[in-house]
Amino acid sequence: MLAGFVASNSWMSPDRMASLLLPPSSRDRAVLSQKPGPLHELGIYSSSSRLWDTVAQWGNWAMAKVALDLRPPQQIPPSNPSVNQSEPAGDRMLDIFFNNLPSDVKACLLYLGLFPKACMISRKRLSRHWIAQGLVGEIDMWSAEHVADSCFEELVRRNMIRPVQRSRTGKVKTCQVHTTVLEYIVAKSTKENFTTVVDDYCWPLPTMASGMKARRLSLQSIGDHQQVYQRKTDYYSLLNLSHVRVVTASGTLEQLPFLPFELKIVQVLDLEGCIGFRSQDVKAICKMLLLKYLSIRKTDVDKLPSDIGKLRYLETLDIRDTDVSELPKSIVHLGRIRSILGGSKSARKALKLPEEMMKKPMRSLNVLSGIEIDGESTSMTRLDKFMGIRKLAIYKLRIKKSDENFSELQKSFGNLFSSSLQSLLIVDEFSEFLNSLDALSFMPRSLCSLELYGELHTLPTFTGFLEFLRKLSIPMTAIETDGNTLETLGRLPSLVCLTFSFAAPHIYWDTEDINERNEPRGEIFFPGKRFQSLKLLCFSAPSLPALRFAEGAAPELERLELRYKKLEGLSGVRNLRKIQELQFFVKAQAHERSRHILDAIKTELAGSSTEVLVN
Repeated sequence: MLAGFVASNSWMSPDRMASLLLPPSSRDRAVLSQKPGPLHELGIYSSSSRLWDTVAQWGNWAMAKVALDLRPPQQIPPSNPSVNQSEPAGDRMLDIFFNNLPSDVKACLLYLGLFPKACMISRKRLSRHWIAQGLVGEIDMWSAEHVADSCFEELVRRNMIRPVQRSRTGKVKTCQVHTTVLEYIVAKSTKENFTTVVDDYCWPLPTMASGMKARRLSLQSIGDHQQVYQRKTDYYSLLNLSHVRVVTASGTLEQLPFLPFELKIVQVLDLEGCIGFRSQDVKAICKMLLLKYLSIRKTDVDKLPSDIGKLRYLETLDIRDTDVSELPKSIVHLGRIRSILGGSKSARKALKLPEEMMKKPMRSLNVLSGIEIDGESTSMTRLDKFMGIRKLAIYKLRIKKSDENFSELQKSFGNLFSSSLQSLLIVDEFSEFLNSLDALSFMPRSLCSLELYGELHTLPTFTGFLEFLRKLSIPMTAIETDGNTLETLGRLPSLVCLTFSFAAPHIYWDTEDINERNEPRGEIFFPGKRFQSLKLLCFSAPSLPALRFAEGAAPELERLELRYKKLEGLSGVRNLRKIQELQFFVKAQAHERSRHILDAIKTELAGSSTEVLVN
């Protein structure tokens, strides 16, 4: 973007252009405070801290200088007497950035006003909101999910949202909105009647709220004082709620001014983390027949009513981190459902599916996460009924080779592999299924993410042909018992993240039997000219064998992560040309030898650009 600007503005010298890339100095601030020019045209006469915070948080400083201060004199328009001098300078700066956004990105940005201050917003949660609300949709060959991702990346690129957590492949998982920016968004969206926030401060003023037709409502409960509750109740009574399509609620249910279940035409209902929300409240939700998105994640719900099947327009059902262990039979009536998210990955809780789901396939289903499969159910092994599935996560797989359903499950996975499956996670509780993957008739060529946990002795042959695979997690047993594993994986052209983990992530490391089986054997050697795209490498096990990196190995590797109680050795780190960070997660009971190895590594890398972190 800057290059294009320079090309079309030959009046700017290269030295001047280089100065654009520097952050604002005190001299810059002084000059901009006194020098007539575009900043003064905006009524910006003061280099206040809010203004500079705005530039730093909202957009690129260099582009701000280009847009506001460095136009040639002949391009500066005459003074504009209509500029509202009473408006804060930072807000006028934000107006410039906001007005230059594409219209669809503007709407997505204003939507962020529904989330409380300092809220960690999940990328996928936000994307599903946008899609359910129709703010983004399919464009030509691009799916709605791709378009939503594009809008999100645009907001990140323009520094309008701050990345907080990234996935192991580098993709932003959660974000936050800076306080200054959020204040602007809330004020802007309220003024345009895009969102309405009912919080402890109840902005806008009651005189502005009177008769306002709320469309997207955010109910935020922080304080528990009766006076605050009464103020919110009075404020709510002034609003016209007949047009509400979106409701997000946070805090304690008892402190909300009303229960959102009374609104029958709502399309998006997000109650994630809402305290006091229980199973009996879900029955009221089942009367909201136009719902497209329902999240009761991290609530006290332990059962879904059969009436959930009445929500015929529902596209996303998020019941993760609840005590719901089984879906009702009526779930098959959700003909438009795209995502069913259940179970708990950290707690290894899984969701049982009803037999009816296999008898009446849900062809619109794209994401099925957190489920359980066992050998007792005949129909549950026919996952190939969901041929539209892109992401499948099985948190509990309990099936033995002697079970009559074992071969059916193999056949089912073979058919799934021939479809458009892009992400697969299996936690096999020592049922021998992972070692049978090699016998499948089809290769999952479209897989981008593969996570296998359990007893895996030999890497499936098809793994070496997954040219789109970016993320791979496999048990340590695969590398200890198969000498060709690293050679095979090293040839994968797209592999960015590689994790070797303990075979049973849900079992405590302190178990004596587990530690015996995990006793390290030999050395793990990373040869040169392999792992050309790898950026993150992780090892997680009670005992790790010696790790050695040859010259030219993993030339793009930026981070090495080790979790252990016992480490046999680590050498060749200086051969990793782009390594930036070494992270050691050491258990308190770590062996003395492991501590000496860690101290030696810290000494070796002292003074280098590589950061060594010990947790």
